[in-house]
Amino acid sequence: MTTRNRELASIIDADGNITAGGNLTVSGTTLTASSTVETHADPLIELNTGAGSNSNDLGFVFERGSTGNNACLIWDESNDGFVVGTTTATGTSTGNMSFTAGDFAAGKVTVDNVIINGTTIGHTSDTDLITLADGIATVAGEISVTTLDIGGTNVTSTAAELNILDGVNSTAAELNILDGVTATAAEINFLDGDTSATGTTLAAADRVIVNDAGTMKQVALSDFETFFESELDTFATIDINGGSIDGATVGANSASSGAFTTLTASSTLGIGGTNITATAAELNILDGVTTTAAELNIIDGDTSASSTTLVDADRVIVNDNGTMKQVTMSDVKTYNPGKTTEEIQDTVGAMFTSNTETRIGATYQDGDGTIDLVVDEVVRKILRVVARSAFVDCTVSDDAELTVTGRSGNVVVRRVSLPVQVIPQVTYR
Repeated sequence: MTTRNRELASIIDADGNITAGGNLTVSGTTLTASSTVETHADPLIELNTGAGSNSNDLGFVFERGSTGNNACLIWDESNDGFVVGTTTATGTSTGNMSFTAGDFAAGKVTVDNVIINGTTIGHTSDTDLITLADGIATVAGEISVTTLDIGGTNVTSTAAELNILDGVNSTAAELNILDGVTATAAEINFLDGDTSATGTTLAAADRVIVNDAGTMKQVALSDFETFFESELDTFATIDINGGSIDGATVGANSASSGAFTTLTASSTLGIGGTNITATAAELNILDGVTTTAAELNIIDGDTSASSTTLVDADRVIVNDNGTMKQVTMSDVKTYNPGKTTEEIQDTVGAMFTSNTETRIGATYQDGDGTIDLVVDEVVRKILRVVARSAFVDCTVSDDAELTVTGRSGNVVVRRVSLPVQVIPQVTYR
């Protein structure tokens, strides 16, 4: 027996068991173990020993035979993650394995302080934050999400919009009324109590919301017209804010009174086919007026006039600082009495005093209101002509006085040429 044979015989007993006291190094490409049980004392098993870099998936492949695809627990190198699943690969496969992720069961899985334990998912400080049941996940806290999806539809309402429901005491059944609602947010916002309004021309097909015996419905305006016409036809008397309509009679408080306390026209008021264009404020000027039509017609611009003798009690219309008044003639006379006697005398006296008359002196006496006139003495030149017979022609110029003395017979002044203001004088002796 050679030395090598003796060494092998020392580690193999009669039953074929091998007990080696040193290390076992296998340099071949394949190590096949057909044992049914294989145990290792090593706490760690290293795969892919000595690799400088790696492009292969690493792990375990479990042969399942005809039961199905092999099972695998591998490190997926291409995705840098562990995978549990099934694969068609075998222990001889290399590179990137193809696999199908499979189920993984564990009593508890802790992932970066996230704890999954039975029906609860939590955190190290709150281990039962989420409780799972059949079809229900109960969160004992808050959910913070970027997008909330319910039944495959994203919830686009903001948190502020959803908070409108905070404090709502509607039951689930009442809120479920919204199930199947197709109204848009803009349409629902019409119910928010906003006071703004949109102008539109209403048509018979337009609709308003009506509570029909507990059921909300959209009702066409044509239905309103039918309803009101039917109801109005059956009214014996219609009371409108204290007024009433009874047949052809319109009244206040009762139809028999025959007149409303207040009549309001929203557009145009017409009388006898003519529209009244005056405003209410302008018409109110007539409130309390007792003037007759004839008296008002005096101010219509007519050019005709009536003759009358004015007395102190007669009146004229005066604008008294914006207020029209009737003022007596005595008040007018007081305001503008005319010239007094003294003022007239002073005026006339000034006319005489300011003028110089030839040979006449004028003096105004203010004390008694008289004017004194004084005539100057005239220097007289006397020419005496004695006519004894026939005619005497005499011519006097300047300020001369012609005196003719007849002694017998007739004396005739045939022609006298006298200047202005010369008075001829004839003296008979």
